[in-house]
Amino acid sequence: MSFHYLSEVSDRQRELLKQHLKRRLHERESKTGLSIVYDLTYMCNQACPGCCVSAVAYKKGREITIDQHGSDLPNIVSVLEKIKQYLDTKPGLDFFIDFGGGELTLRPDWKEILRIACDMFGRDSVGMNTNGTRAAIEDMLDIDPYVSYIGISIDGMEQYHNKWRRTVEGGNSFERSMNLIREMLQVPTLKSKLDITTVPTKNNLAEIPALMRYLNQEGIQNYSVHRAMQVGRFWDKDQLLPSPSDYFKLLVQIVETNQELGMNVHLHHSIESIYTSLLLGVNTYSESNLGNPDRKASLGIDPVGRIFFDPWCTVDPWDKLAKSSLLDDDVTFESILKEHGGIQDIIDSYCRKDIRCKGCDAACSGGNRIAAAANHIRSNFQLKSKEVTKEQLLEAMDSVDPACPLYIDSSTYISAADHAELSMIQAQFASIQVPEPAVVR
Repeated sequence: MSFHYLSEVSDRQRELLKQHLKRRLHERESKTGLSIVYDLTYMCNQACPGCCVSAVAYKKGREITIDQHGSDLPNIVSVLEKIKQYLDTKPGLDFFIDFGGGELTLRPDWKEILRIACDMFGRDSVGMNTNGTRAAIEDMLDIDPYVSYIGISIDGMEQYHNKWRRTVEGGNSFERSMNLIREMLQVPTLKSKLDITTVPTKNNLAEIPALMRYLNQEGIQNYSVHRAMQVGRFWDKDQLLPSPSDYFKLLVQIVETNQELGMNVHLHHSIESIYTSLLLGVNTYSESNLGNPDRKASLGIDPVGRIFFDPWCTVDPWDKLAKSSLLDDDVTFESILKEHGGIQDIIDSYCRKDIRCKGCDAACSGGNRIAAAANHIRSNFQLKSKEVTKEQLLEAMDSVDPACPLYIDSSTYISAADHAELSMIQAQFASIQVPEPAVVR
């Protein structure tokens, strides 16, 4: 198998890649700790065909009950208090909680939840994600004192975005989101917290550089490209998944485009971790991380308080791995982590270097266990999500990440240590001298 696409880059592109990957590595190393994505609702005002939590589009004109959201305010506060109790036993542990959904602004108490979280953990430890079609600038000003991060989804240029993000209320969802973004950019404190996020698929890869330029012209400073995950309604969208070469070419395009724009940009940490290891020879495996062994990986909490190994595995079929809920009176955050068959057992059983990605010898985090397992099940059995058993999920957790250049199939990888072409590519990157990035404090 050839890595020709890894070598089909210029010396200047190698230099930009090396600078970017080293900077991102330093950022990850300076921000170790516990990160949680807490979904406050799976109700939404959009019906995206690739929604990774299978969010339910509400009926226009109908009131959404608190039961439909999942938990009322007292129960959410109880979940946050149990997290706080755990953190109090870990002095000095960096912490970040990112609230999302669904569309969290459908909850009447969403701003109060952010305020309470800020009081408990501090503003620098709280963030939120929204599609940006419902909240007004007045809402953003209200929550400005409570959060340090505001993510808004823009998945492509106007035509693609509107086709992908079908809004219940109708109208042009791209312009609705961009109108809010433009207003936020006029407020310095909101501008610095604003991060535009995009999920890449086969259908929008080509327009991401153009989207970067458009966002930059509008005044955006922070831009994140995630990765397509076969979860939720994306479970059977096999044809939309970017290939390893797609992701590498996208990474090159992102860093090259950003050379002219000067934004703060990145590709999903699981993919950057792979390339930092393969191209720069740096060990990116983080044994102590809760969840995937990557310093930027997070745990997930669903709307009914259940904790998951990964934020991407909170809905069918992954909810078959769910254990206790933080809403249960007799459990603590730590007891859920350590319960039999729970998060720590998954980490110990499937994230070890000698297990993840079938024991691949590359010194990297192993990409993402959820992406690897989903790809194994879909490519070998073509099962629908509801047909997958818990046993099949667990058996697939050690599979090879399909975004990795070493991937042959879900059970087979190329040995990095024994591949002459990869060694030559690594030598090309090693010969390029770039300054050490400043350590982020």
